[in-house]
Amino acid sequence: MAERDDLPVLTAETVESWPEVRVFKDDRRSRVSLVEGPDGRGWVLKLFKRPALRQRVARWVGQHPAQRELKANRRLAEAGVPVVPIVASWVDREGRSWLVTPRVGDSVYHWLMGCELADGGTQRRALTRRLGALTGRLLAMKAEHGDYKSSNILVDDGGELHLIDVGAVTSSKGRPLFAAALPMLKTLHENLEDAATYHADPQAVAVTRTDRLRFFRAMQGAWDTAPDGLQHLPRSEEFGR
Repeated sequence: MAERDDLPVLTAETVESWPEVRVFKDDRRSRVSLVEGPDGRGWVLKLFKRPALRQRVARWVGQHPAQRELKANRRLAEAGVPVVPIVASWVDREGRSWLVTPRVGDSVYHWLMGCELADGGTQRRALTRRLGALTGRLLAMKAEHGDYKSSNILVDDGGELHLIDVGAVTSSKGRPLFAAALPMLKTLHENLEDAATYHADPQAVAVTRTDRLRFFRAMQGAWDTAPDGLQHLPRSEEFGR
């Protein structure tokens, strides 16, 4: 993972007393929450909630989700893919794994839910192109994200995108391009469509054919040469409207 001089070294003792501001997710597998440091900076804590014995065994064989996420995070960062860096990890007294990342911004999912399009769509066009470019970069390095959805892509204050929850990223080497790309494209498209339904005017932010064409052009623009299997990728109109 590329080093970041502005990111402090955090430990369990450092963050355990910081107040919790928000819970992003809390289910059987994990709890993801936002805490605030004494300087007002936000940090995201991810606690893996599977039974402690199961987590110990998974760590022992090197297959714990936290281990996979750390490995994928480093590999993507080294390849120049924008990921939110994992700045700390530890195992608590109960045997559960924790990960800590800096607070970057809202997810694309939540951005779309509250998008006002006050700038005539400039932000939306930029975001669509960046999503396409990010997807193209992943596919170009033969990486397949098994949970590629807008809630796992964050937007920072400058509009740049950053991946999170990358434990589901695996190598697609040896597989045709369309076999790796199609599940990612379908999941992302359906997730964006779902986010639009929560907007005050769903039709105003629903994914359009123009959005899809812009996305595909940006995705292909991320490739130096057209990968084998490009001709089998779905055309824009095959996703619906």
